[in-house]
Amino acid sequence: MYIDNNNDAPAKVIGSFAKSKNEDWKNGINSLMEGFKTQYGLDPLNNIRDILENDVLCEQYKEALLGDVFEADFNDEYLNLMPEKLDQLFENTKDEIITENYGVGQMSPIVGYTLPILKKNYIKS
Repeated sequence: MYIDNNNDAPAKVIGSFAKSKNEDWKNGINSLMEGFKTQYGLDPLNNIRDILENDVLCEQYKEALLGDVFEADFNDEYLNLMPEKLDQLFENTKDEIITENYGVGQMSPIVGYTLPILKKNYIKS
């Protein structure tokens, strides 16, 4: 049965569909990608290597992606370490993406989702 997004009542449609559990996250990522492309002229999906290799653009991308975590106050000694840990994870992953790019030659655009997914998974755990 189909779950109608307006009232969750079953509808007469063949197949089984459900609401997306991550709609807010998807909208946030789309907004980040479109905003970065508009502001800097580089698409984080297709030009992630160019962004990560340029120190200024990389810092701008990091701030756009992780800025909410950097500014948060978690009121907990352990959780207050999260921004530093996430920053280090970003830097390590950035280095891996750049190194891998030199070995492969051209990255698939899906690699552009690596850093946003790492953020989501890190915060979720």
